[in-house]
Amino acid sequence: MKAKFLAFQLAMIVLGLYSLLFCYLLYRSRLIPRLISVFGLIGYASLLTSALLELFGYSPGMLLFLPGALFEILMPVWLIVKGFNSPAIAPMSAIK
Repeated sequence: MKAKFLAFQLAMIVLGLYSLLFCYLLYRSRLIPRLISVFGLIGYASLLTSALLELFGYSPGMLLFLPGALFEILMPVWLIVKGFNSPAIAPMSAIK
């Protein structure tokens, strides 16, 4: 049982770290509105914090998952409705 708990918390730490990098790149590239990227940064930082607190024996509850949940709802809806920011995407001729 303890191994499952540790494996889950380790997975949440890795998810939090790499998702922070992803949201930072979205913020820098301006592919989506920066406010949505900031929600992601806050959400995944709180997920990382929650996982670390759980490892040290503190239980912050589900409250820290709320900003990440907002990001995971807002970003797909934005991409379906509006798509990526077209000026931020380099034309294929510029890549060569």
